[in-house]
Amino acid sequence: RVLFRSQNETGPLLNSMHRYNRNSENISNNQSFDWNLDYKKTWKTPGREWSTSFLVNRALNHNDYTLHQAGDTSTLNLDQKSNNKGMNREYTFQTDYTHPVSKVIQFETGLKGIQRNMSSDYQYFNLDSLQVYAEDLSKSNKSTYTQNIAAGYLVLTFKIKEKYEIKPGLRFELTDNQGSFASGGIPVKNQRSEEHTSELQS
Repeated sequence: RVLFRSQNETGPLLNSMHRYNRNSENISNNQSFDWNLDYKKTWKTPGREWSTSFLVNRALNHNDYTLHQAGDTSTLNLDQKSNNKGMNREYTFQTDYTHPVSKVIQFETGLKGIQRNMSSDYQYFNLDSLQVYAEDLSKSNKSTYTQNIAAGYLVLTFKIKEKYEIKPGLRFELTDNQGSFASGGIPVKNQRSEEHTSELQS
């Protein structure tokens, strides 16, 4: 039961008690796929190695929603349905290389890249007076979002005696985000870069 206030053209606000029944159903279908490839190469020189990896992730999401509401007054009757088709794709690539320059100096470097693509196509429908579901364009839309990340690093390790090391290094990262809607909405676009240096002693 629901209590709400109603008003006619000439009368004051009146409290009225009305009842309605609401039935809703949500059906989801989610699928995902992962695939990765790894490779590693070593040399006779102890500590020298190169590794690389590639990862693919793909996910599909499909959601259907139905709402039926019937009340003791026509203003409470409501029939709606919606569907949302989403897709996520992600690609990751990484490579690292380690090279001992001498017994006390070691060189390390690597790169990593990530690309994410996401899309969503959602539609809303209302049952009209002809008992036909008509699309509500004010709520239906399509959106896309893309994120690209690129990063790299370089580290030199200097061994001091047996228990101590100095590791000066440089790391760089660039992130680019872009998103848009098929109709309306505010596009998303920003880019950020970071550069760090470090010197660690352990």
